[in-house]
Amino acid sequence: MFIPIVNFEQPPVTDGLIRFYDPQVEMSTGSLLEMSGRAAASGSGGGYTITTTVPAYVTFRNNLTNRFTTPASTDLDWVDGTVVAWVYLNGTSAINYCWINQRSSVGSLTTRYSLHANPSANTLGIYNGSAFNTVSTTIDNGIWYCLAAQLSTTLNATFYVNGVSVGNPGGTSTISSGATTRAFEFGNSDPSFINEAWDGRIGQVWNYSRRLLPAEIYQIYQSTRDRYGLFI
Repeated sequence: MFIPIVNFEQPPVTDGLIRFYDPQVEMSTGSLLEMSGRAAASGSGGGYTITTTVPAYVTFRNNLTNRFTTPASTDLDWVDGTVVAWVYLNGTSAINYCWINQRSSVGSLTTRYSLHANPSANTLGIYNGSAFNTVSTTIDNGIWYCLAAQLSTTLNATFYVNGVSVGNPGGTSTISSGATTRAFEFGNSDPSFINEAWDGRIGQVWNYSRRLLPAEIYQIYQSTRDRYGLFI
């Protein structure tokens, strides 16, 4: 894939980075360029708009099967990894809005993981095909957050908000090792669960094939927060 020279922020942490999407760079209508030259993320469902001016984001409308999808690939089937995204919620319903996932339907053979935020309950959650578990934090509407999740097939998940750990969900929060070759998606989780579609904005998205150190997760937040208006 030919990558044009464009003005965008370089990823602050590159070791293990396998996907990086920045809505500031729209490859074509309804498609986001993958900065390392891998597969683009293509939009579907029609219920989204791309804003390419800084801070640059995709706006998703709830209750539509809108999503951005990166085709399934074996490099996404890591044992330990980390996903990071800048997100902004408008949703007011007491539901678990999905911001990142690798799943096609409910079940341990079709769900690798899906990550959720519930502003009514003030929780972040993970579904692994057999169980849904949450951790308490503060998630308000109308505010940009840098959310991160350290994920593993053998270790429980750890969530971060703005570079700081908010802990592990209760129960088992490992991701499924049986659900491989799942597409990497943001904006929705499953056509059967359109009520979980993201209602708000998603900015930059990173996917790493290793468990980032806490200092690295904080570095991502620190180096990109000005773009989203979070100044000190």
